[in-house]
Amino acid sequence: MWIEWRGSFPLARGWCNGTACELSAVDPDGIRSGETRLWFGPERVLRQASLEQGTLAGAGCGRRLLPRRLRQIHETRCVCRGRLNTPAGPADEGWVVHERIVLP
Repeated sequence: MWIEWRGSFPLARGWCNGTACELSAVDPDGIRSGETRLWFGPERVLRQASLEQGTLAGAGCGRRLLPRRLRQIHETRCVCRGRLNTPAGPADEGWVVHERIVLP
């Protein structure tokens, strides 16, 4: 799992099997921590909407409790094939689900 924040307070953090790890690169093709690399294949968008139109759509009056700026956060959830290369052995392949969140 990883998180990358861009903007005024940039931050990149990663975890592998519950253990924190230092990220050395985060880019559209994947993420890297030392000699371990998770490669992303072409992605397919699963959902793309504002927080208000997507996640909070069924929340009724609960969505009015959030400030308008937060309700306008835009989220894009994607899925792609991934390949994990580690120095310990052969590559593992599977699915990667990731989400991009953009503040207005």
